[in-house]
This record gives sequence, C-alpha cells and structure tokens, in this order.
Amino acid sequence: MPFLPSLPRIAHLADFFVLFSDMLGPLMTYVRTLNALPSRLTAQDAQAVDDAGWSGKALVEMVQINAFFNMMNRIVEGASVNFEYDDAPQRHPSLSSAPKSHRNSYAEFGKRFE
Repeated sequence: MPFLPSLPRIAHLADFFVLFSDMLGPLMTYVRTLNALPSRLTAQDAQAVDDAGWSGKALVEMVQINAFFNMMNRIVEGASVNFEYDDAPQRHPSLSSAPKSHRNSYAEFGKRFE
C-alpha cells in the first residue's frame, strides 16, 4: 500500500476538501487520543485510519511526529525554557502575565552547561 492513498480525479475544489477531511478525520482522532489518553487507543482506532485509506507507514510516521513534538515540549518545559521577554517583549502573547522569575530563563539555562 502506498504511503498516501491514490486520490481520484477531483473536478471541484470543494470536492477536494470533502474528500480530504474524510481522510484526515480518523488520523487526527487517532493522534488526539494518542496525545491525551494513549492507553485508550484500540485496534479499532488504527483500523479506522486504515479504512480511511492511509497506509500503516503513514500512521507510524504520524505517531513519530506526535511523539517528537511531545518530547520537545517536555524538554522545554522541564528545563524551564521560556520566551525571553527582555529581547522582544512586544511579541509575547501574555505580556501582562509574564512572571519576572522567568525573564531570560532560556539564556540562564544555557549558561549551566558552559
């Protein structure tokens, strides 16, 4: 089975979105469950992805991408890495709630290893 399912000829852009949303739905549901409640994933969840036309390779790659992003988020959070407020305070989305203790935390974390 190919990585991506073979797509039928599409005459209208609206048809493309309908087709693709039907294909992505089970894959995104699988990833959402993997992210929030991995112990609740079942063989039926994987089968739904397969039934939507995705290959086993596509599912494995989506799991790997999800795992990588989760791992990086844990590293960043565990190392207390935060946005450097002093370098670009106007860009921070929660400027008014930025704790002073987190200022330059990324730079300070890096200094631990010099």
